[in-house]
Amino acid sequence: MSDKKLNVIYLNSHDTGRWLGCYGEDVHTPAIDQLASQGVRMTQMFSLAPICSPSRAALLTGQYPHQTGLLGNTGRGFELLYPQRHLAAHLKSHGYHTAHVGIFSLYPTDPMGYDVINPDFREAEKHAIDLIEQYKDDDAPFFLDVGFMEAHRTPGRDNINFYASDDVPAQPFTQDITPPASMADLEDVKNDWQDFKRSARSLDQRIGKILQALDQAGLAEKTVVIYTTDHGPAIPDMKGTLCDNGIGVAMIMRGPLGSVLTGGITCEALLSQIDWYPTLCELLDIPQPSWLEGHSFLPLLKDSNATPPRDAIFAEQTYHAAYEPLRAVRTQRYKYIQAYHDYPTVIAANCDDSPSKTAMINNGWLKTQQGSKRFYDLASDPQEAHNLIDDPAYASIIQEMQQKLADWQKQTDDPILQGPIALPQGVTPISQSALSPWDGR
Repeated sequence: MSDKKLNVIYLNSHDTGRWLGCYGEDVHTPAIDQLASQGVRMTQMFSLAPICSPSRAALLTGQYPHQTGLLGNTGRGFELLYPQRHLAAHLKSHGYHTAHVGIFSLYPTDPMGYDVINPDFREAEKHAIDLIEQYKDDDAPFFLDVGFMEAHRTPGRDNINFYASDDVPAQPFTQDITPPASMADLEDVKNDWQDFKRSARSLDQRIGKILQALDQAGLAEKTVVIYTTDHGPAIPDMKGTLCDNGIGVAMIMRGPLGSVLTGGITCEALLSQIDWYPTLCELLDIPQPSWLEGHSFLPLLKDSNATPPRDAIFAEQTYHAAYEPLRAVRTQRYKYIQAYHDYPTVIAANCDDSPSKTAMINNGWLKTQQGSKRFYDLASDPQEAHNLIDDPAYASIIQEMQQKLADWQKQTDDPILQGPIALPQGVTPISQSALSPWDGR
């Protein structure tokens, strides 16, 4: 290989969590599964937020959502405070061509370091392949950021099905469909989950075309490929929550043969997406910016006996559609969630409309009590169904988790510590009692 730095292709899907074949799920994703078999699959990677813009901004700036300015989605009026801290800008300053194609959850008023921005998500893979062809004989390395609409709900007020390419057929509904354990065993929920699986197949086909084009261009051995997603599926008790089903995400990285990113390796360490930016910098041998909050996990990939970069991950939510400020700390075994609002039950407006949501509302979901403080022993309760906050057997552990969270909030200057956080000027909040994110809009 020449001294030219490695290219980077960053693939990010919407609302997918870890619901992929290579994560043991009954979802047909052969291209992503093959990528995992060739690279490194992280089994305990977590996003910084269970909603789109805050999660993606944190991953791409290496800072927590409350530090980036994106305490809610850009579509709600939130803006990135420091666009110059975006990974694309940093890579561009080190000689990279930079391009984004597909869905763009940050809606930039600033190009953030991208030479090319093409938001056409319907043909994202075609535009990515065109750029691969354009870059293949260039002396400079490239950073290609591809954002897929899958597995988001189809855009629009009345479109509640999952997005998929028109050439991916729907499968006939069968009663033996098994939805995730956290979902209600209802026919409409099962049908909805089958629609999610169609969206995942669509995503996989698009990714497969890009990986095939990379091979055909002779660039696979010169390129680091990263696949991840922003948070869990748009299903009640997943997206828009700090449950593991909301913040647990897939991450797969593949590099040239012989590198630490080959061999079908599984990394089971507790990791945060905020650790990805410094890891990539170390992998590419470029300086790590001073503002990064995460820690490189590259040493762990080089030596599985190395000390993991962290013993806890942190996640947050402030606005989705309605105000719902939450903060969480999670270790290998325990999770503590602190709510900074007093609405007692589920805030339905922060869950995308769907057949699953309607079915669960009809079965009493809106009466679900939340609690301002929540503590879970994940070893015995992986679905986080039993709040143990008042169990005296866990009192010392709860106190330790609360202190971890408080220390992190102080260290990162979390504005929620100063009181309620206002929406950007000109944006009208949606009531916490609203049933839909579209109410009042």
